[in-house]
Amino acid sequence: MSSKNLSLLPGVVYETIITTTDRKNKPNGAPMGIHLDKDNYIIIRPFVQSDTFQNLWDNEQAIINFTEDPKLFTYCTLFQDELSEDTFTHCKNNNGFVLTACKNNYLVVKILEKKKKNTERAYFKCQVVESNFQLQTYNPFTRAFSLLIEILIHSSRLVYHSNSQNKSIELVNSLLKTIQEHTKVIKRVVPDGSIYLNLLEKIHHKINF
Repeated sequence: MSSKNLSLLPGVVYETIITTTDRKNKPNGAPMGIHLDKDNYIIIRPFVQSDTFQNLWDNEQAIINFTEDPKLFTYCTLFQDELSEDTFTHCKNNNGFVLTACKNNYLVVKILEKKKKNTERAYFKCQVVESNFQLQTYNPFTRAFSLLIEILIHSSRLVYHSNSQNKSIELVNSLLKTIQEHTKVIKRVVPDGSIYLNLLEKIHHKINF
């Protein structure tokens, strides 16, 4: 099955949640950007120290989940230990797990090529083998959602670099500054009691912001 049949444009990075399984078939969900290369294959580039990398390297398959749920992105990024068992649903046609909330919007891919170079990220070239990619009801756009995704990306990098042996204080401070700036905008565009503010508070507590 070719990914060129999907409503995705080559070169554009799409924010998704990738589900993989470990050697014991335990599911893992992790937000991650994907893109199509010039030949319309899906490219995934996880950090080599991540569970997603190890699972992709070992099992050579993944499920790409499409969602606009900010809570799902937040919990899969920083609070996986709080996910309930019904977060995942076993796929009938393979050994993978789809996010239950995304069971009508996902792709199953197999790894065609994998590389682990002397960098912090690996390279996986993937082909779509199963598709359940349906159009969703249009949701009005809010800056809060895109900025929350940016905060999650920077928070995961903050956790990674804070625990690095070659920690750069300048980089850590830069990440914290960006998170602070995005937080100010979110607080400006959503009301008190919004799910975005609740998630921000949880994220800030996690990273000791």
